[in-house]
Formats: sequence, structure tokens, C-alpha cells
Amino acid sequence: AGLCPAAAPAFITACPAVGRHQSMCERRILLSIREISKHFGGVHALNGVSFDIGEGECHAVVGENGAGKTTLINILSGDIPPDSGRIEIKGISYHRLDPRTSISLGINVIHQELALIGPLSVMENIFVGDLHGKRRLLIKSQRRLKADTRILLDMLGCDVEPTELVERLSTSKKQIVEIAKALSTNPKILIMDEPTSSLTKGETEKLFDIIGSLKAKGISIVFVSHRLNEVMEISDLVTVLRDGRYIGTVRTSESSVDDIVSMMVGRKIELYQKLARRQKENPVFLEVDGFSREPFFRNVSFQARSGEILTFAGLVGAGRTELAESIFGFLPPDGGRVKLFGEYRRIGSPREAMRLGIGLLTEDRKVNGVIGTMVVRENASIAVLPRLMRAGFVRRREENRVVER
Repeated sequence: AGLCPAAAPAFITACPAVGRHQSMCERRILLSIREISKHFGGVHALNGVSFDIGEGECHAVVGENGAGKTTLINILSGDIPPDSGRIEIKGISYHRLDPRTSISLGINVIHQELALIGPLSVMENIFVGDLHGKRRLLIKSQRRLKADTRILLDMLGCDVEPTELVERLSTSKKQIVEIAKALSTNPKILIMDEPTSSLTKGETEKLFDIIGSLKAKGISIVFVSHRLNEVMEISDLVTVLRDGRYIGTVRTSESSVDDIVSMMVGRKIELYQKLARRQKENPVFLEVDGFSREPFFRNVSFQARSGEILTFAGLVGAGRTELAESIFGFLPPDGGRVKLFGEYRRIGSPREAMRLGIGLLTEDRKVNGVIGTMVVRENASIAVLPRLMRAGFVRRREENRVVER
């Protein structure tokens, strides 16, 4: 049954959560993964993975890219079937799940790629899937729907209006709406895939407070993240996957970040510092001088050398995305200059940026990065489409050659 939002504040309780200091023997197992395997062509995405998730615990699942985390999430959510193995929930075995069965068993997934409907309001998105029973969404008054949504959003410390259209929200606010949507189903197991990726520090702390309250109600959290410091802070146990295989499960109170990293990569990592050196053989490729675009950023200057990875860090709203868009010619700057290979350039459009050898991987891939109605080949080649055309027609053989390369 779905959660009656009017009772939502009951989540915020003083009940003791299932502790991170409990022994493995004291855990009450809610879900067991047994010998799950999945292949995609010749690739072993998962190979005989087995571990347990206990009731009321925050269980992190970590691993490098390609370790099998996303595949495991998709199997638990019922989006894809395993090739072999089984999932046990409260003693009942399932060789595969479909999305409806997964939700009915209390499994809810908050994917990193959010599944919201832009033209609908926040409250409609939260309750759009709750059409069973009395068909609450159809008969409930707008006033009650708005009040119930407000309770859920307040739990997450979010000041978004329930009637606001989702398509007008920032990425971080959309993620909070997705979390509220998941909480409205009263899940037994809540799987969070990189849930803090677009949250500020304050929003992350609020999320962790909510996770603690959900644990106190016996709800299990599966926390998938690359941010190991957050994993160590919020989780009770950590399961490590590497190359599709189960490596082990450890209790965070008895482990360190170094221990987890060693399990992830299969060797001990020695951390050390060294002085940054500018090597003469690596010329400056990009130089930005006094770049400004009010109100997003002002007077930004930096250099990037050939073969170098330069990282920009900051909270949501700090101006990182807008800086990248300005360099790429999408967002005209108010002032400042850009120098490429020692020559000042005026980049007035994305086309000009691409001609000069600059590419941009957008923050919101689904909205600004790909065209969903076009096939993969067409999406991959669209940036160089003029080179592939002759007499107004696309040369398919040349397009295939470019894409396969």
C-alpha cells in the first residue's frame, strides 16, 4: 500500500536505527542476492554475485565504473532479467522481477538519470504512479494533493511549490522531487543511485537525516555512490564489486576509505603528494583571462595544458556549468578573453567552438546532450553532420565509418 502523505512526519522519529555496530549475526535479512549473473554479449556484467541486505540498515554498494553496480540495480528494479541466480525476499525466491512486482515487494529505485515528467507539476509527478486502490490522483482534491506534497517536500527541506512545473526546476531540485516521489510509496528497500551528485552540502546533510529516520522505521537503504567519504559517513556496511564479481562486505565502523579503495582496485594504493610541475613539452592549450558572466561568475582566469585534466569544484549554483557554457560559445560572456594555442579567439557559437577543437559534455545529458527520437548512429555523428553531407543527403557509408571509429 502507498504511504498516506498526511502521516509522513511519522518518518521523523527518535527510534534507534539498526546500528552500524551490530554484528553480522544480529542482522535480520530482508533481501538476499544469490549467484546473480548477467552477460551482455561477451561481457560479464555480473558473475555469481551474492550478498544480503538487512532490515533497517544503510548498505552501500561501491566499485569502479564497470564493476556491475548499475546492472545490479536494474535487476533489482525489474528493468532487466538476470541470466541466472535468484533474489530472495523474506524467504521467497524470485528468479526474475518485473517493475510492477519489484514495487509491490517494496523495492523502489531512485536512478541517477531522473524519471520525471517535465510538463507535469511537482505534486503530479510525486503521485502519478499511485493510481491503485481508490485512484487517489483522480479523485483527490487539488488542495489535499498540494498539502500532502508539501509535507513530503518539507521532510526534505525543499521550498519548491507543489504546483511548480518540473521542467522549470534545477537538476538538484528535480533530484529532491524524485526522492519525495520514492518516499511516497512507503518502500521497504530504497535504492539510491548517486543521490547526492547534484546536492549541496546542506541538502546532503538533510538527506542523511532522512535516511537515518527511514532506517529507524526498518526501511533498508541501498546507497550506491562514488563518494567514499559520504559512504563511510552514512552507511552501516559496504559491499564492494569489481569487474562484475563480489569482492566482500565490510562494516564501516571497522574499515577505512583506504581499505575500501584497496578492495575496489585489487591492490593497496599508496597516497602521496608531489609538487606540480609544468613541463615544457606540454604547451598551454587553453587560457582564460578575466572571464565574467553576471550573475553566475566573475573575473575567472586559468590555464589548461595539453594532456592535462583540470577540475572545477564547487556547490550547486557556483557557476561551473555557466563557465563551461561560456567558453563553449553557448552563453556569451560579459567580459574577458579566451586564448587557444597562444592566439586570442572570439568564440561566438558552439559551432565555432567545435571547429576550434572544443567539445562540451552537458550536465543534463537527456535534455541537452542527446536527441531521444534519433538512433545512436545519428546522435554520434550529428556534431560533424556537414562533413558527411553531399548534395543535401547524408553519406551513410561515411557516417558509419565515422561512428565506428
